[in-house]
Amino acid sequence: MGSSLFKCSQLKRGKAVREDDTVAVKEAEEYAALHKSEYTDRMSSAAHASYRISGNTLNAFPDEDDLRLLRDYQHEKISHLVDDLKKDPDEVTWRELAEVTMTRLIVFNARRGSEAAELTVSDCAHPTRTVDPVVVASLSEVEKQPVQRLMVVEVIGKCNRPVPILLTEDVMKAMNELCDPQMQKKCGINVANQFLFALPNTSASISAFIRHSAPLVVGLS
Repeated sequence: MGSSLFKCSQLKRGKAVREDDTVAVKEAEEYAALHKSEYTDRMSSAAHASYRISGNTLNAFPDEDDLRLLRDYQHEKISHLVDDLKKDPDEVTWRELAEVTMTRLIVFNARRGSEAAELTVSDCAHPTRTVDPVVVASLSEVEKQPVQRLMVVEVIGKCNRPVPILLTEDVMKAMNELCDPQMQKKCGINVANQFLFALPNTSASISAFIRHSAPLVVGLS
């Protein structure tokens, strides 16, 4: 906002100079002088301090009914797309299945988008119910319960720490198709592309589109 205000004063000054309006020129120059000397102390510093105090918190959380609606939609959509991919493999169905499956992982695990989106086929080759005890110790009691009954894979998160990604039954079915080499070939997936959620005919994953997404609230199993 500060940059926009200063830019407006320069636009006013330019217009005034072209119209030979000395009063407007003087007003624009006086505002620019005050902006440079006082804006940081009186506006931006206070705004930054307020932001730091409030922190990165949500003011409103999704309703339980909304989460259930999203979960039911993802369940149904994944099931239909898996059937469609088996019957008639193509790039469009593949990408839609990859995107829906990825969002299911992100919402259920409440992880950063890039952590789930950059899963590789080798990461998902051997899902297990065994999790590093150090990771388990950092989980809440609520988070530990799904770990005990769901399959899990680990990816590398911030500070090179292992991050568990829980796999629900519907996600496992989708992953079986996405990891199938024959299915990948039919859908135009580059043989050198090792991402689980690979984009057809490229070496990239869907993570290229969500690098700046925020963590989502955990869903329901």
